Amino acid sequence: NNVEEISIALIPDSYAHIDSKYAKYQGSKVKFFGPGLEKEKTYTVAELESKQTAAKTLDYSMLNKAGTSSEARYRGIAVYDLFKEVGINNNAGDVTVNCSDGSSYTYSLMLLKKSYENFINPAKDEVYPMLAYGSGEVDGDKMQGTPLTDDGPLMLIVPQESKDSVNKSLCLKNVVSLYVDANEVNTWSHSMSGVFSEF
Repeated sequence: NNVEEISIALIPDSYAHIDSKYAKYQGSKVKFFGPGLEKEKTYTVAELESKQTAAKTLDYSMLNKAGTSSEARYRGIAVYDLFKEVGINNNAGDVTVNCSDGSSYTYSLMLLKKSYENFINPAKDEVYPMLAYGSGEVDGDKMQGTPLTDDGPLMLIVPQESKDSVNKSLCLKNVVSLYVDANEVNTWSHSMSGVFSEF
């Protein structure tokens, strides 16, 4: 009963910009920088999409300013995991996310670190702020998706903090960089940074 051979079929990530018609996006870059990080690092879209053990496909509850709620499916990598990979300093502070059109938005590190629930369908997996590279149909096959183009190739997806919190406007299209500020350290305590938020 000796096993002599195991074959593994690798299925290409349908959310990734692999197909030739999306190839122009593979070299697009996103930069992580600022005094809250140990170093500056730039990833290409292709590099992020190659991190298949870190990538997840999740369904988010979305609420817009008009009060309309919906679900949306995205595939990508947790923002805070990327901070940890680059190296995050103990005094890391707010995070400013910059987009290709020159717009930007600043978030607390705490917001980008935590996990949240899908408030429309709480039985689904917990969600977290994600740098997404693809999207899919909520009720469709999780293996089937489409690379982001008009909204991307990279988009920041921010979950609802509570059932009534508007989050659709917090999701940013065409992300090109994330700047992590640093808090001034006067005295050492767990409150000096969102890095220690759970302590």
